Amino acid sequence: QEDEKPIVNVATHIDDKYTTEDSLKIEIHKLINEIDSKETLERVKQEIEDRFGKINDDIDVYMHSELLEKLAKKLEVNNITTNNLYVEFILNKDIIESLDITDLFVYASKLSTKYRFNYKNDRLYIKLLLSGLEKHYVYYLVELFEHIIKIKE
Repeated sequence: QEDEKPIVNVATHIDDKYTTEDSLKIEIHKLINEIDSKETLERVKQEIEDRFGKINDDIDVYMHSELLEKLAKKLEVNNITTNNLYVEFILNKDIIESLDITDLFVYASKLSTKYRFNYKNDRLYIKLLLSGLEKHYVYYLVELFEHIIKIKE
């Protein structure tokens, strides 16, 4: 079995200002790997901040990207394409059929006016334009993925 490469490419470096000890950095990585819900994300964030001080944006993005990976698995999203202009993922037919598409469009447009949708070959291509976003794209995708999972159930 080949190593699973992350579907989101973000910095996963733990800054030396938190700790210079590799064993503690490994512990932080292990904590972050446990993240599979907003609740565990908040718990891990609290634990890291209690022990090492306030986390920086890079670690916050890293933690959200870990959550995004887990949510993507639930939605059978195997690939998130990113470039300088946009980030895009595809929802397959099984997922789409379990959704209220109008609800999805309305929710996405409330999150950001930068979402674009394209339906072809029984798949929904969802693109988020990156220019002018107020924060890192992982935050927008986590919100959308969580909503899709909620309306799907």
